[in-house]
Amino acid sequence: MTSRAFSTSARQLRKLNWKFNGTTEDVTWITESMDDIVDVIPGLESVESGQVNGNPHATPSKNDPYHASVELQKKGGKPLTSAHVYPNGYVKFSKEKFGAHKASPHPKAPVIPPAGPADFQSVTKANKSSSQSEKK
Repeated sequence: MTSRAFSTSARQLRKLNWKFNGTTEDVTWITESMDDIVDVIPGLESVESGQVNGNPHATPSKNDPYHASVELQKKGGKPLTSAHVYPNGYVKFSKEKFGAHKASPHPKAPVIPPAGPADFQSVTKANKSSSQSEKK
């Protein structure tokens, strides 16, 4: 019983070593969210480090709302998977075997509309309509 309590406590203290590639904004909400998430997703036990790639952004061409891109790495910096991390607590991994995970939003995460793909799509359509009417 004692070893279980110790291992649970040790697990809660685990933090990944983070690198930042082209990141100029405070992304504490991303790194702290991922520190917690890797402990609950089966198959991510070997993750030792992560890299935040660029600043959080939306990708309108892929109908992907505001998110951050991260790469998770095993010992020696060997890539294991990548993921998009959203302010609402949703994480979508690039490898299907890790699936998607919904956690509580991090307290430092921005609250930025649009809230989801459906809203993003309507904003994108409205922007296209207004730009086409300006061309006429």
